[in-house]
Amino acid sequence: MSFLIDGNGNEQRTNCPPGVYNAVCDEVFDLGMQPGYQDGPPKRKAVLLFEVERRMVEGKFKGQRHQLSKILAVSSHEKAVLSGLLRSWVGYDPAREPHRKFDLEGLKGKPCTLNVVEETRNGKTRAIVASVAPKMASAETLTPESDGRVPEFVRRMQDERLDKPDGGTGTFPEGSEEQ
Repeated sequence: MSFLIDGNGNEQRTNCPPGVYNAVCDEVFDLGMQPGYQDGPPKRKAVLLFEVERRMVEGKFKGQRHQLSKILAVSSHEKAVLSGLLRSWVGYDPAREPHRKFDLEGLKGKPCTLNVVEETRNGKTRAIVASVAPKMASAETLTPESDGRVPEFVRRMQDERLDKPDGGTGTFPEGSEEQ
């Protein structure tokens, strides 16, 4: 495994190797309205932060679980990534239950199985969450171990949100793609 630093000499976490992992959703962050992808319209986004059972073996974070994140548009459209994730992981289908609200905060502490793959973009290789499924019956139920700090990338995105914080609840919007 590699020991990484950025251009400022700051120690970085190493990538979680590709594979299927027992995991737990550690945190859910509301990013508010974020700029659209490739000049598309702004969308409300959320981040799901996961811990996997695999622990880092070197560096400043040695012994801590690998953490992975998934940034999602908060959309109830049947083809939205968030809708597919909720269907596969917790059995909630917003297209079939448009009257029911789903509180994303309820995902905190929820066990799952992650499929992690590597992706190289702009010369950087990173681990990404390809899919989320229910915890395998034979797997140990993990409890989050993080210290509750907000990751820097989340803090930066929250600071750059296009809308003003309104004390939102993180509730899955009813009958619309974003609010």
